[in-house]
Amino acid sequence: MALGWWRSTRHPHSVARILAPVAAIALLMGCGGAASSANHGGTITHVNFGLNVPTDFDLVLPQYVARDRGFFRQEGLDVKTVSFQGGADAIKAMLAGSIDIDGATGLDAPAAVAKGAQVEEFASGGVSKSTFRLLANNRSGINSLADLKGKKIGITRFGSLTDFVARLEGHAAGLEAGKDFTEVPVGASAAQTALLSGEIDATNANPVDAFPLLDTGKVHVVTDFSKVDPNTQFTALVATPTYLQQHGAVVRAFLRAYFRAIDYLKKHRDYGIKATATALHVDTALATRLYDFLAHDMSTDGRMNLTGVKTYAQYLPVLGIADNVPSLDRYYTSKFIPVKIG
Repeated sequence: MALGWWRSTRHPHSVARILAPVAAIALLMGCGGAASSANHGGTITHVNFGLNVPTDFDLVLPQYVARDRGFFRQEGLDVKTVSFQGGADAIKAMLAGSIDIDGATGLDAPAAVAKGAQVEEFASGGVSKSTFRLLANNRSGINSLADLKGKKIGITRFGSLTDFVARLEGHAAGLEAGKDFTEVPVGASAAQTALLSGEIDATNANPVDAFPLLDTGKVHVVTDFSKVDPNTQFTALVATPTYLQQHGAVVRAFLRAYFRAIDYLKKHRDYGIKATATALHVDTALATRLYDFLAHDMSTDGRMNLTGVKTYAQYLPVLGIADNVPSLDRYYTSKFIPVKIG
């Protein structure tokens, strides 16, 4: 799940690029911005929802189920989901008014605010605990974080969440990226091939990618990132303060449908597995493993791990990502949670 909004001060040439220019996004999507209220008197409110990366179970499934089961429509919402190739694209599109709400990582808002943007996390995106696993090629000799010294760690790109995670894993072992180990930006789709071929020694992967890699028998789990730092808020729903203030009724309607979808997903396993297979384009066997591994941890009321919300912000200067730690009230609001769905 790539962020890319920020860039490391240790990598001055790693400025994140916008894969789809905001102007082009706006033309494709039409005018962003919701109507002034949710469904009253038959009015349908249009909401543009940004999805940072279309392969994360905990962000893809809630919006898919809410649409598939008609929960958005019952709230008077017509929600259009637009997929991006990372948080940089989505945040910039949001600031340009092309999307209204973003399904993001816990890193996106504090990192963007530290760089001068105005965005806020207002509810959990699904899960708090990070789902990343550090995987290593069996020939790499990596069996602990300390073994990362002198190795090549694959990331999607500099400024991505995988960049942040790799740096923090190294930091936990007293190692510094660029000095004690090398980060190799291989992109999201090429990381699996690079790991299997030995082009890189290790990489962090979400379960959608990790399970198939482990099935090859050529890689192993070094650690779960949740063990490196158990206090993270892995996913979050993000919007601009202006949108939240002007469209509060729409936001609440969206949240009711979104978390009703998570509740439904958790209570209907057979449906959940089929929805996982369809939404993530995987076979039934993998969908079953993903559902059983992830669904039970999903929030149904949107409340967030406040310690986790602060964690990403606190590490920004430590890892050389930003010069300051933005205060919590600059990138987080609790006015919309907990969400009542019944």
